[in-house]
Amino acid sequence: MYGNGADSVRRDAMSPEARTQPSHVMIHVTRQAILDARGLVNAYELLYRGGLRDAADAVDDDVAGACVLTGAVLDLRIDRLTDGHTPFINITRSMLVNGAATLLRPNVAVFEIGADIEVDPEVIAACRSLQSGGYRLALDHFTPGSPAGRLLPYVAFVKVDVRAMSTDTLADIAKRLAARRVTLVAEHVDTHEAFESARDAGCGLFQGQYFRRPETRSGAGLPRRSCSSAPARSSGGPRYGVSRS
Repeated sequence: MYGNGADSVRRDAMSPEARTQPSHVMIHVTRQAILDARGLVNAYELLYRGGLRDAADAVDDDVAGACVLTGAVLDLRIDRLTDGHTPFINITRSMLVNGAATLLRPNVAVFEIGADIEVDPEVIAACRSLQSGGYRLALDHFTPGSPAGRLLPYVAFVKVDVRAMSTDTLADIAKRLAARRVTLVAEHVDTHEAFESARDAGCGLFQGQYFRRPETRSGAGLPRRSCSSAPARSSGGPRYGVSRS
């Protein structure tokens, strides 16, 4: 009782501005390395986490993408998140067609288009516009013969799940993409054998737990009210820690 009364006194003593000021939340962004055949880090895929409980934290795709773009990029500082390497950032359909990628300069990041995004004229036009503006796109979880093939003229990277296709299929994809000067990225490379098979098939980059487990970087960032409003960049940026998954 006394505790509640004291809390009420403290709240009453606060100014209206202080009472309405949104509190800041901790931003958690998971990164996983993308490496070349020599085992050198080439890039990092960034994924937003609402918390540190992995899949237990269900976050809307648009909110997650916006949090990476605003929180991770502006608050945690993209150069710190990736140690100076290129970030791969997942982008939803609404973010794609509404030009969210243009919040960044063309050479800053690669934007991943998920296999669940319906390929329609609006999506094709958005990809064409981004590609002509110097932005780099990647197709995630690509499968031959899928509608995503219509986006191949506009992408710089294609990511495939090596667990889901044979070595012959992988080699055929690599050959076709090489003619387009598109880099094939092998995903879910979790064993040495999977790495050797993907490398021999023609993959240029590799991602999976054989090389690096995902790790989470955390820092205080966006106001609690919204992850989608871009905050002003601070001069020093927040401090963050690293936790391995």
